[in-house]
Amino acid sequence: YEHGDGDFIRDLYKQAADNVNVPVLNIYPYFESLKKKANADDWNKIYRDNVHTGAEGSVLLAKELYKNIKQLSDLDLTVRPKLIDFPKLSAKFISLSENIGEVESYTYPSTAQKFEYVNLHKNEVLSFKLEGELWGMVSIVGPESAWVEVRVDGQVIQKFAQFDQHCYYTRVQPRQFIRMFDNQVEVEIYLSDDAVDFKQAKQENVKFQNDRLLRVSKLMGQNLKVSNIAIKKRSN
Repeated sequence: YEHGDGDFIRDLYKQAADNVNVPVLNIYPYFESLKKKANADDWNKIYRDNVHTGAEGSVLLAKELYKNIKQLSDLDLTVRPKLIDFPKLSAKFISLSENIGEVESYTYPSTAQKFEYVNLHKNEVLSFKLEGELWGMVSIVGPESAWVEVRVDGQVIQKFAQFDQHCYYTRVQPRQFIRMFDNQVEVEIYLSDDAVDFKQAKQENVKFQNDRLLRVSKLMGQNLKVSNIAIKKRSN
């Protein structure tokens, strides 16, 4: 439902399903019918930001999926998916909570999945030695997020804003910055000094007035060798 991108996404799913010869469960009309009947407050409980379902929406989604799957099974269809060979990737997630003592935990509402994370304040740096292919990191973002910089051997390789229009609530955010390092490098991740534009958020939140935080949960990559993970005071 975000910016009318739904049709484009649904077409991609249908194309992928057609390629492997599997049926598609189209539950979009069901949610469209709910949207037409609901007022703004009720719809926010179903789709909290037009992208992610809320607690009520997740229940409705699960029930509608079950009903559609049951209907398919009752039809006794014979489905013969086509096998496609995909390249095998040795993907790896490195949890920081296993290497740094003091951590907190966030539970994703729709799946009850827990994400442990470390808090970084504005004067702190997450530092580690790394070799291999770094894909990015998984963070917990929300009302206290800001701008982030990633530095390798003293040089800034990426700068991005974690705070966006959906940061009036807390959620999980993967962030990509794919880089290949054949030799060991020192990586530093920290909050930058750039000002945050709170006006872009779709709703107000009292935590906008709090100090900025960077909450890092995991590193993502392939053939990664990571060592010396630490939180240090930022020197500059």
